[in-house]
Amino acid sequence: MGSMSQHTGLRGCQMINNHSCFLCLSTEDIDQCDKCGKVFSCKQHLKTHISGNGTCYPYRVQYDCEMGRYLVAARNIKQGEIILHEDPLVLGPYTRSKPQCLNCFKLINPKHRFDCPGCEFPVCDEACANGRYHQDECEVLKSVGFKASIEDVDEFDQQYSAVTVLR
Repeated sequence: MGSMSQHTGLRGCQMINNHSCFLCLSTEDIDQCDKCGKVFSCKQHLKTHISGNGTCYPYRVQYDCEMGRYLVAARNIKQGEIILHEDPLVLGPYTRSKPQCLNCFKLINPKHRFDCPGCEFPVCDEACANGRYHQDECEVLKSVGFKASIEDVDEFDQQYSAVTVLR
């Protein structure tokens, strides 16, 4: 078998070279990683193989005619090691939520309540009122004249059900 993996059984299934890009499986313009020597990469995906702290991610993509693409370890992975990090597509409160800060998502403490000056949803403080997660919906709510009216921070409030959808 050498450096080739044989795949049979489905129409259009081809042999995939093990010296292909660890992510897209391209065999065009491929280089071996200088840091780990465990994976090959096209120029486009080399940055994807190296994490923010400069270490190489410990996986590569393989292909099987019946299973399709899947990840396999390219090296031994330490217990507790982070192998993949993704930011969520959207971040917000559950549709049936007790009042919580729309920036840091902590439940509102009734003794330290602060209402956002823009939309009047309770938040932790002025920093959260101006925080990156809350700013966009606050601007939209202000532009349509919506003002939240949260009476009891210990009860579920239906006004939160639109926030995640809006985001």
